[in-house]
Amino acid sequence: MLDEKVLQVAILIWGCVFCAIAAICIFLSSNYDREKRRYLILMESFASMLLLMDAMAHIFSGYPRVPGSVMVRISSFLVFLLSDVVLLCFHIYVCLSVFEEGAENIKKSKSRICYCCRRGCFCGDLAVYSLVLLHRCG
Repeated sequence: MLDEKVLQVAILIWGCVFCAIAAICIFLSSNYDREKRRYLILMESFASMLLLMDAMAHIFSGYPRVPGSVMVRISSFLVFLLSDVVLLCFHIYVCLSVFEEGAENIKKSKSRICYCCRRGCFCGDLAVYSLVLLHRCG
């Protein structure tokens, strides 16, 4: 009988493959605006990598010794980081869809919103990992 861990890893890998296929299909299509299409491709690619790293963290979670613990830490860090990157790509895609080109004040507000989003993601990641390092060292 299949173990629950095996099923979770299989679902994560299928999700990874599905996102990679979606990224390839969006890359080959010409239905989208060029800039919007770029962010959709990036979002699907990063989502695919996120799911793959999550599967790797599940695979190596019970692996003994140093390689297992190192791989779990690297995979967990990348899952945490890539989730913010996917959200950032989604945010930029929504901004491109909502704000139309033309008005100067809309361009300024779009750049301010994107800057705040990037800064928030960076500060959040920095705060969480500094707390993790302080917990481990202290």
